[in-house]
Parts: sequence; C-alpha cells; structure tokens
Amino acid sequence: MGYRSDVAAVIYSNGNGDVNDKYVALKMFMGTRFQALSDQWGEEFSWNDPFKRLEFRCEGIKWYDIFPEVTAFEAMLESLSEMGYDHEFLRIGEESDDVECRGSGNDYVLRVHRAIEWD
Repeated sequence: MGYRSDVAAVIYSNGNGDVNDKYVALKMFMGTRFQALSDQWGEEFSWNDPFKRLEFRCEGIKWYDIFPEVTAFEAMLESLSEMGYDHEFLRIGEESDDVECRGSGNDYVLRVHRAIEWD
C-alpha cells in the first residue's frame, strides 16, 4: 500500500517571446529531450491546445523523491524553467494538511478543492 498522493502540474510559456512558437517548441522538447519521461508517464500528460500548455495529472500515486521517475520529472520542470517556461505544481497527500504547492508561474491554473463524498 503506502502513502499516496494526487499530483498535478501545468507547463506554459513565461510570456517572453512568441507564445505560439514556444508551445511548438515545448511539444518538440517533449518528443525529443524529454521523450523517455513522456513515454514513461504516457496518458498522465495531455496537451491543452486552446491554452497552449502541457498538463500532467496523476491520482493515487506514491510520489517520493527517492523514486527515479519522480526525480526525472522534477529535473524536467527545472530544465524547462531554465528554457523560459513557467510551471505550477500541486501535490495533495492523504492527510488533510498535506498540500504542496510551488512553481515559477503566476497564471494560477492549479488550485486545491477538497470535498466530502458519499459511497
């Protein structure tokens, strides 16, 4: 079993330069430089063409810094920041106060919403 989290991230242009060109370049980077990571996470990544951003979502995952796939994902975010992309990252753990929110972006695409649900 283990402790599980829901994780989301969004990556978009930092506003410097042409947004369309940077979106095309981001798609190219995900198909070349970050191809292995893109293949590994597969369906967790999705392209939001109207808003020109890459979105990532995982639910019920063990998100530990010691896992190579998590380390690679974090390294990708850092590399893309250095290349002129902003990102937002949000992780919600099982505990009600376990929320991690960080990033370089200020579009505020991601936010926390907790709800009580009935089975």
